[in-house]
Amino acid sequence: MLRCPDCRLPIKDFVCPICKRDFRTGDKPYLDFLPVEDYRSGDSEFTQMPDIFENFSRFIGARKVLSEYDITNIEKTNLKLFQSVKRHEGLRVLEIGAGRGYFCRLFTTKYTANYYCALEYEQSNLNYGLRLGNFQNASQLFRGSVYSLPFEDRQFDLVVISEVLEHLSELDLAMGEIRRVLDPNGWAIASVPNSILYMYPYPILITLLQSIHHLGDQNDDKGFRLLVRRFRRLANDNLQGTYHRPFFPSQFAKLFKNHGFSIENHVSSMLTYFWDPALTNFADRYPNSSAMMFFSKVAINISDRLLQSRLPIIRYSGIRQHILARKRNEMTK
Repeated sequence: MLRCPDCRLPIKDFVCPICKRDFRTGDKPYLDFLPVEDYRSGDSEFTQMPDIFENFSRFIGARKVLSEYDITNIEKTNLKLFQSVKRHEGLRVLEIGAGRGYFCRLFTTKYTANYYCALEYEQSNLNYGLRLGNFQNASQLFRGSVYSLPFEDRQFDLVVISEVLEHLSELDLAMGEIRRVLDPNGWAIASVPNSILYMYPYPILITLLQSIHHLGDQNDDKGFRLLVRRFRRLANDNLQGTYHRPFFPSQFAKLFKNHGFSIENHVSSMLTYFWDPALTNFADRYPNSSAMMFFSKVAINISDRLLQSRLPIIRYSGIRQHILARKRNEMTK
């Protein structure tokens, strides 16, 4: 059941009874339910992201191994969390911020007997993911906003929102929408950057090495600004012009608890941040080296093993943190 993102009322035959907006999309491969106000705001900060990932596709050898691991490890960690959900078939699944469809491809390939709905804000990401074939097994594909999800209440058993919450200025509104569309016994899987790895103490050494490396670039102040941002703990942390704030583990857990969820599992994804910039710099310089291929695979294997650790310092110190949460019943909030 769909609803108008502007009037917040159920639509019939893809037409809103109040504002008369027609949501039929003709030959488009996705349904466009973006609020009218968002059209006026122009392109989002992620318009150029497909171009960045296009550059990743040109990597070879060890650099290709490392970049592909970085791209997919977040989704693989989310998929591991899903194994804790009691039911794996016959679910109504909504992914918010589906991006280029990497999680959609992993999930729908392994778990085929589910209704999978993918929603993404940025049109260029949808087009790029469609070109890669990542959305081919999705039941439905939408362009829409997390602030006004185009679905009626209690429509989904599982909501996945990965690498999205850190970019939102209205977290309460987004969390309210996630809770609204979830079934009373529904689950949520989410991931965000981890402040522990972005702040003191040991990330400073890594950032210092990155800064020294960038100081040799044409943009001479890039490395300096990178180091200053880390020391000042600014929210605007990675891409220029991007609203971006990492969360401490306690903040991330509290966000879900305060919006009517119980935390079932809370882990981190290690990625290869521990080995940057030294490993990736050498991989860029010697991509076809057998030694670099060996060390890259060893680093990935160590990251995967660390992910399984029960030690809190390991579980909560990855570059990304992941939560599996369950919606609490209204009567037991």
